[in-house]
Amino acid sequence: MRRGFRVIWTVFLTSLLLHVSTISHAGSTVIYREGTTSVALRDVSGLKGLETPFNHPYIISEAKLRNILFSLHYREKGLLKRGASKKVLNQEEIDKILIPMVEALSKARPEEDLLVSFRSSGGLLHDFSSSFTCFVTGGHLNIAFGQLKAKSGDTPTSKEWKVQAPPEPTSISHSGFWELVSGEGRVLKEGHTNWVVIDMENEAFKKEPTSLVRQRRDKLYGPLEERLRKIEEAIGLTSSDEEQNAPTRDSPGGGIEQAPPQEKDLGQKFKDLKKMLNEELISPEDYEHKKAELLKEESSSDKGIPDRLKELRNLKDEGLITEKDYEKKKEELLDRL
Repeated sequence: MRRGFRVIWTVFLTSLLLHVSTISHAGSTVIYREGTTSVALRDVSGLKGLETPFNHPYIISEAKLRNILFSLHYREKGLLKRGASKKVLNQEEIDKILIPMVEALSKARPEEDLLVSFRSSGGLLHDFSSSFTCFVTGGHLNIAFGQLKAKSGDTPTSKEWKVQAPPEPTSISHSGFWELVSGEGRVLKEGHTNWVVIDMENEAFKKEPTSLVRQRRDKLYGPLEERLRKIEEAIGLTSSDEEQNAPTRDSPGGGIEQAPPQEKDLGQKFKDLKKMLNEELISPEDYEHKKAELLKEESSSDKGIPDRLKELRNLKDEGLITEKDYEKKKEELLDRL
């Protein structure tokens, strides 16, 4: 009898722990769950500190939401920890929750918010837990954090016979360890350092941050140094490994010399550059960067101005340079007459 009672008691405590330790509650709808990451919709009508209805459902593009999440920053608190702000979410974390959040916002009812939780690796010693609520009011996206990079060892475990759910994000006003940072397009809600209100129509969120563009470009095309090396080889500015190992020929003095690579004209260089762009060997940014360099090198040409203008016009007619590029170079050449 006593053993049976212990079994029933253990099952009851385990069920209670699993029920209250999850960030979602009765009535929630899980949109996404994989490992320690989850995105859920929950009914928060009547929850203290929140005024419903929200402007849900709400349609937002992946690009805009990515820019918003990427813009979030926080600062560690404490005498020894104050300093430069840090990003709240890294690229890997954003990639996991981005599409589920877009889907959840498009499905949310006016009385539902999004509750997002995830765990990120802190190395060999511990992991970090984060959770936040998200909802739209009057064209503004509200994001309130309950936990932000909290060490997993900082919260009670079942071994300690304690049961504690993560804090409700909108019920707290600050943390003793961190605070969110305001910036362009985002302000802190009055009286809160864990809650940021974001103006989704701000210009800062309409253009992808340069750092994100660079990350995606490097992922697609490889490191910058490698891309530039390939471009220079293709348009004849440097010799490739194959050219360096090309057959040699006898020199007039009796020695052996390597045949010099044939110099390409400007038109051929631009054609090779355009071909690399069309074959997606380089990015549009790479093309524009190298195009500017080639046009700058054209200034040192020893050809006559009429021939140079004709060459530039051919480049324009073939779509290798723009009308603006042509007019700028033409004006520069005519000023030398």
